[in-house]
Amino acid sequence: MQFGKVDPQQIPLIDFSLPKDPGANHSVLGGVKSTSLDVKLGCSRWGQKGWIGNYYPEKTRQKDMLLAYAKQFDTVELSPTHYKIPTAAQVEKWRDETPESFRFCPKIFQGISHWDRLRNTAERTTDFCSAVMHFEKKLGPCFLQLPPNFNPTNGVQLFDYIADWPQEISLAVELRHQEWFSNSENSSRLFDALTQHNMATVITDTSGRRDLMHMRLTNKTAFVRFVGNGLHTNDYQRIDNWISRLLYWKEMGLKEVYFFVHQHDALDSPKLIEYMADALSQNSEITVKRPSFKEGKSQSTLF
Repeated sequence: MQFGKVDPQQIPLIDFSLPKDPGANHSVLGGVKSTSLDVKLGCSRWGQKGWIGNYYPEKTRQKDMLLAYAKQFDTVELSPTHYKIPTAAQVEKWRDETPESFRFCPKIFQGISHWDRLRNTAERTTDFCSAVMHFEKKLGPCFLQLPPNFNPTNGVQLFDYIADWPQEISLAVELRHQEWFSNSENSSRLFDALTQHNMATVITDTSGRRDLMHMRLTNKTAFVRFVGNGLHTNDYQRIDNWISRLLYWKEMGLKEVYFFVHQHDALDSPKLIEYMADALSQNSEITVKRPSFKEGKSQSTLF
């Protein structure tokens, strides 16, 4: 992910601390400690040839990469659905290649979000939802990412769209235009609408857009997209901060977490997920699937 990328020399100058928790989170979460927190960690794609012999078995074929990925991770941002609405047969194939605990988070087709900007998209949305329903129990939240120039003047399209979204499918919404977060009235309209329809906000933690760290929850799901800086030292500190916040939210009633790690070099992502999985197990009773680096190939070939 190139979004939010900064010059490496600027990284030490950035304040990566997590903002104070918004007071509204307490009422959204209910204030009662969750008995368990389902944490799923993953990446944005499984077709990483550089992982063969490192995280995937030697000689893993392209058609077997999803199975290899699902043995290492619990979830994936499903980007192919952003470029083409899948067929039911394709969704069933993906579904059947993964274990019961695995969850797909399909990115909504760009014809809906970017080309038509949520206008007159009912038919395409129906086609998209009909397809992803074939994931059955393996369907996690769908992920609506709107373009950077989708500003609050486009709010009518957004609010109408989420009002018509089928309630049986979970949805998380990512907005990037600054005015959604710099103006409190715009923020309130957005968060109130998502809360009303039991939809999650996407929290994006990236170097060049710290305003997207709004930390506002609108249901009992935290959907986080974390963009690292090539395993810079502060990547690990940022993960530590996130673990503290997730455990704090668990005390207030958070039920589930989808946490996706992006690196500008995708080969770095599993290493940070390894660290997060270990830190979670050391600091809580939460256990998550931990990707395992295959010894025998020098780490210098990866990092």
